[in-house]
Amino acid sequence: MKNLKSLKLLIGVFLIIQAALMTSCKSETELTQKELVTAQLVADGDSWGVENVTVDDVDESGSFNNFSIKFEDKKFTTVNGGVVWPPSGTWSFTSEEATAFTRDDGIKVLIESLVGDQLSISFEWAETTLDAEGGRITSRKGKHKFKFKRKR
Repeated sequence: MKNLKSLKLLIGVFLIIQAALMTSCKSETELTQKELVTAQLVADGDSWGVENVTVDDVDESGSFNNFSIKFEDKKFTTVNGGVVWPPSGTWSFTSEEATAFTRDDGIKVLIESLVGDQLSISFEWAETTLDAEGGRITSRKGKHKFKFKRKR
């Protein structure tokens, strides 16, 4: 009888220690929302290729042929971003929730969706610019929405 009580006590102590160890390990490895979103944006060094672009819900994908963006920790580089995306820059989250970031040129970019290999972002562009020599519009003011797919 005494051995049974000792065994029950030993099992109880073991379970308590095990639970404490599991809890302490879990809290050490939990990532913040900023870290999780950064890891998804950085995407193992992959870039994001544009699939669709709208300005005020009008398809403007043709103005962003072969546009891609590559995120690094606090930096980005682009190819064929036109006037609205500089060739490179820095970015930082606007909140702990990591639902938006601000570029170093002051543009606030909303992360509308980031699931698997799909990324949707948007921002307000304040000016329409004109190519003086070519006489064509190089950017339109309005809400720009970009849908990307990860390029592996």
